[in-house]
Amino acid sequence: PPPPPPPPPPPGRVSAVHDPRRHPAGLVEALRFPLGGVKDKAAVARWVVRLTSAGDLKGPDSGWAEALDEAGVHGELRRAVIEPFLAGVLGEADGTTSRRFVDLVVRSFLRGTPGLPAGGVQALPDLLAASLPADSVVLGTEVRHLGLAPRSLVAETTAGGVTAQAIVVATDAGAAGHLVPGLPVPESHALSAFWYVTPSSPAPASREKLLHLDGDRSGPVVNTAVVSAVAPSYVPAGDRRGLVSALLLGRDTSAQTEARVRAQLGRVYGADTSEWELIAVHDVPHALPVLEPPFDGPRPVEVGDGIFATGDHRENPSQQGALVAGRRAADAVLTRLGMGRRRAG
Repeated sequence: PPPPPPPPPPPGRVSAVHDPRRHPAGLVEALRFPLGGVKDKAAVARWVVRLTSAGDLKGPDSGWAEALDEAGVHGELRRAVIEPFLAGVLGEADGTTSRRFVDLVVRSFLRGTPGLPAGGVQALPDLLAASLPADSVVLGTEVRHLGLAPRSLVAETTAGGVTAQAIVVATDAGAAGHLVPGLPVPESHALSAFWYVTPSSPAPASREKLLHLDGDRSGPVVNTAVVSAVAPSYVPAGDRRGLVSALLLGRDTSAQTEARVRAQLGRVYGADTSEWELIAVHDVPHALPVLEPPFDGPRPVEVGDGIFATGDHRENPSQQGALVAGRRAADAVLTRLGMGRRRAG
């Protein structure tokens, strides 16, 4: 008979962090949190309180690591919780992203409730497309060039030319720079992700809806989550298995890296991962635009001659930034076409 599977690796010290304003017991948990002393916790509390007030985009800007230094946020609490959390959100662990932007990001997490769309992120463009006339959306057609016709604009595609009164380039920064010469193109942070189906949720109910960080940094995973606990619709109805994500910085989806990911997830969840089924691997070279200081706010969406550029590179590197930039571009197009500005909703 085959040898028995190895026992699951022993879990490290696992601690849950809750927002005390939403979970009253979280205040007691925060005081008892095993990472960091009283001085470190007080510094983090002052930093958080400052972020909940109005943002200051007029003062000197710096990288977020330097900003944490200036706020007196040091020690194990910073290294094991704050730094890996921000690294996963920003796509970089060097602390070079604009402090002004990081302040806005953390404030958004403090004020709002993170979530996942029930039908996946594709649900939003599908919803927008559903309200358009039939055959008005064409997929799988490359746009090669944008130019000026005598009385209109023209987009040269692999299927021929398309004329229009206004053109919106809703792409990543690199593609936008190719189609709109002279448009500033920021560098990009790359991300990789591994997705596993597990026999059941690997986390206890008390924390299966929380983002899991490896404070020991024992492998390449910057954060992981039991996605099926937050969005049950991501697995078939009645299926009791779990869906687990693992996020990595950079582009490395090799078999050797996957083995390290699997071992690290075993330590994080205290589970035997040998039977977990790898169902998808994502390599995203342009996941987030680089946003180094100084961050002076959104970039214009109207780039001249009736052409508009939108995407998170025109607002800020996030899905929220992409949505806001899209609304700005829509308002700008309506204004140019004399249809007035759409009321923000």
